[in-house]
Amino acid sequence: MKEIKIKTKIEMKQITCKNCGAEVLFEPSTQMLICPYCGSSFDTNVIENVAESVKIIEPHGIIPFKVTKEMFQNMILYLLVIHYSDTPDDIIQSNIFDNIVGVYFPFYLFIGNYEAKWWGSIGYDRQEVYTAYEKRYDSEFGTYVTEPVTKTRTVTDWHPSSGEVPGNFSFIYFAGQIEKYLPPEYKEKAKEFFNGIFFDGKDVKDFSVNYVAGFCIENFELTPEHWEKAFESNLKNLITTRIHNSLPGDRQRDIRFNYTFTKEIFNVYLPFWIDIYDYKGEKLYIIINGYNYVSKPLILGKLIEEIEQKRAEKFLKGCLVFFLLAGSVVSLFFLDKVENTPWFILFLLLYLVTFIFVTSILIKGSKKFKEMERKKRARGYIIEKIKNGKIPLANIDSIYVKKCPKCGTENLSSLTSCANCGYNIANVSGTIKEQIILESEKEYLEKIIEKSKKNISSLKPLAQFSLIVFIILFGVLLSFGFIDSLWFWIPFGICFIFIIIYWSIKLSIKSLQKKLKNIIKKLSGC
Repeated sequence: MKEIKIKTKIEMKQITCKNCGAEVLFEPSTQMLICPYCGSSFDTNVIENVAESVKIIEPHGIIPFKVTKEMFQNMILYLLVIHYSDTPDDIIQSNIFDNIVGVYFPFYLFIGNYEAKWWGSIGYDRQEVYTAYEKRYDSEFGTYVTEPVTKTRTVTDWHPSSGEVPGNFSFIYFAGQIEKYLPPEYKEKAKEFFNGIFFDGKDVKDFSVNYVAGFCIENFELTPEHWEKAFESNLKNLITTRIHNSLPGDRQRDIRFNYTFTKEIFNVYLPFWIDIYDYKGEKLYIIINGYNYVSKPLILGKLIEEIEQKRAEKFLKGCLVFFLLAGSVVSLFFLDKVENTPWFILFLLLYLVTFIFVTSILIKGSKKFKEMERKKRARGYIIEKIKNGKIPLANIDSIYVKKCPKCGTENLSSLTSCANCGYNIANVSGTIKEQIILESEKEYLEKIIEKSKKNISSLKPLAQFSLIVFIILFGVLLSFGFIDSLWFWIPFGICFIFIIIYWSIKLSIKSLQKKLKNIIKKLSGC
């Protein structure tokens, strides 16, 4: 077997973070650094931050960053504001992008070929016709008689067989230990995330220090031997799957195999973006790989855990409502089956109570859903304004207000105590200003009205033609009475549907225009 090809050593700088104790590697020309484990920043030129020179083995390859910092920032906004719609309204603070750092993490790439030989029994199915004798009751003579019946059955013919399955493999294993610098409750999730990384080997480039300039690096903490057992297990599972997928016949049994393989191990660096965001004293860790924008990110933090727990609770409540609704329908079905008066009254009461309870939940849920959608649109509106530079992050606090839980007064989000009663509101989550919500609703309605007008203008000629045809057919109906022919009723129904659609859109436009006027009126009063 081939093992790691030892390459030359390259000189890097290493500095120990005074906050978390992590040893951070970086390219010597890098001047400003952010610790990828705690978010602390330091200038490498300052005397107290003197870095020592270290030599590391030059890796065999590296995948450069494809995801830009701006793309990562947009993903953060989407995740915290749109995807996790239950986050506080003021989740976007002016410091949200202060601690973004690009890091190259170490991985071992196991690649090679295998030759697998299998043997066992292969079965081929065929249909066999046979005669069975069944008893049948003869009502004419009042006795049982036995008659022959022709049937078919599936028969499997088994044959010994063997074969070969050659192939190649590629496995990647994390060689760092980022989890040792994270809070204990996040270690397992971090391990699972980094050990579940996939990448295309075609993207690997020959290592150059130019790729790592301005970024942090984590050294190879683990040896390839650490992953040897995992590699053997993964390879065996891969070969087992490929053999079973290639076996001939309709059925297989007693399949056994052995295999030989050759492998090479390469050490490579993969890029990752990390944002350590401090939201009101609570840290959120957002990590994505820096070469695949669509890959699933890792988000760690108590706030996210609470949101996911709330989602699970909502799902359980939804299941409860469904079963209650199903129970009320079942009880209604059995009402006419019950002859005993007390049981009839009990079933009737059960149905009425369940129906009232479910209806109240649905009405309440509908109101909450509408408000949530309203807030979601406002959040999307804010994101677009931030992207376009119309709302600078430095002034983001100006779009939030804090409602005092004691007296109900709305305060500026920058205040730590209520302006009216002095109550401490430092940890109170801010909400989006009504003016911002109204502006987002105005923009949303204008887009919907514009789209509806385009639809109605394209439907107008068809609606006019449908109206003429409908009037003619209706006149024929009045003149000749009921006509029993599909050739009459199909065009009659189609024309009627088009007319309904056209006028429904037209009435909805008027309703939306009325809502828009009310919003504009409210905005003028803000």
